[in-house]
Amino acid sequence: MKKRLIILVTMLFILMMAVPAMAEVNLDVNGKAYKPAYAPQVEAGTTMIPVSVAARTLGADLTIQDKQIELNKNGNILKMTEGSLAASYNGEDRTMPRAPELKDGEMLVPLRFVCESLSAQVLWQEDAQTVAIQYQEKRNDMSAEEMLGKSSQALADANTYKMKLNMDMTLGMQSGSEGTTMNMKTQADCAYQEKPLVMYMKQQLSGASADSSEKIENVKAEVLVNESGMYMTMPDYDGWIKLEVPGLDIKALMEQAGGQDVMSSITKMKESGMLLNYGNDGNKDGKDYWVLNITMSPDSFQNYLQSLMKQVPEVFNPPAEAANAENPLALEELFKNMQVDMFYQMWIDQKTFLPQFLDLDANMDLTMKIDDENKNPVEMSVQSKQNAKYELYDFGIDFSVPDVSSAISMSDYMAKQTAEMGNANQ
Repeated sequence: MKKRLIILVTMLFILMMAVPAMAEVNLDVNGKAYKPAYAPQVEAGTTMIPVSVAARTLGADLTIQDKQIELNKNGNILKMTEGSLAASYNGEDRTMPRAPELKDGEMLVPLRFVCESLSAQVLWQEDAQTVAIQYQEKRNDMSAEEMLGKSSQALADANTYKMKLNMDMTLGMQSGSEGTTMNMKTQADCAYQEKPLVMYMKQQLSGASADSSEKIENVKAEVLVNESGMYMTMPDYDGWIKLEVPGLDIKALMEQAGGQDVMSSITKMKESGMLLNYGNDGNKDGKDYWVLNITMSPDSFQNYLQSLMKQVPEVFNPPAEAANAENPLALEELFKNMQVDMFYQMWIDQKTFLPQFLDLDANMDLTMKIDDENKNPVEMSVQSKQNAKYELYDFGIDFSVPDVSSAISMSDYMAKQTAEMGNANQ
């Protein structure tokens, strides 16, 4: 049971951030409300913000080593030191109104000083208790949103591509007095076709608890999504299983959620209030890239989930014929208790406009009800941190997928598992 929960949670994005009891202010970036997990705080008349949030907002590269803090925006360097009012910008000495300080795992810096040092405009809107940051950049005469649209269109024109994924994940689970922390690695190879929808993924998962008492060794699984639905393999079954939930159109859900394709999902997230700006231009293996920074705060992620609920209501409010079906996920309640903070960096080829690399940092927090061994409901909390790297390649090249015509239903699979467990206990 615990191993299955661990495998399930690797597909969720969750965040828990402790916020101190100080006066909070709202944040607006380029006309869009942005509510980071750790809200800006007013201390002695100075608005303090996590330096990581400042870096995301401005598209700057951030380095923290010991107490030294450095922000690099297009080659302009701002240096600060924890506990010191002294700072420097491109070697010129400057004085901050309040020193950087470490609180609840976040390095806080004075918002106005940092943003204005890096050429952003900062305004205070008294009535709304909101700090408004204005900062716009262009590449190739395009805004960040226009660049995302251009890149998305280039990918749609290719129609097919392949992707490699490498992900490290730390997962903590606590239920009552019992708890465990797992360190896991996931490797995946994926092939994606937009029209008609086809997504095929081969994944390998391994990991161990902090004390090595629990291990997941090279668990392999495959997933196929096509016009007929969603199919998967399981480690303990030699064959394909069709995922079916009474009253649920799996194909419609996959199409609305982007078919589990990271690029389609990012495009759909755009309307949910994600923060989008340019990072510093990059170079890999002699090739030049534009870099887009894409941030989803817990609020914008909830907006994204709400939009999915409206588009595919049967997932969260199944029809009467499905009311008695076993549903271990209780999706609507699950999502209400989920907080997610995600940050992508998308590397776009300056010649083809195709996205070739994606880097992801995600923090997640979830509270849910599960049954203990006596079928009594208990609360389980789950926290995780993910770092992932994607590489996209083979654009516009056809690919083959496995034959799933002999797949059994999920209910038949569960019946087989129940029968095998019964035979083993005899």
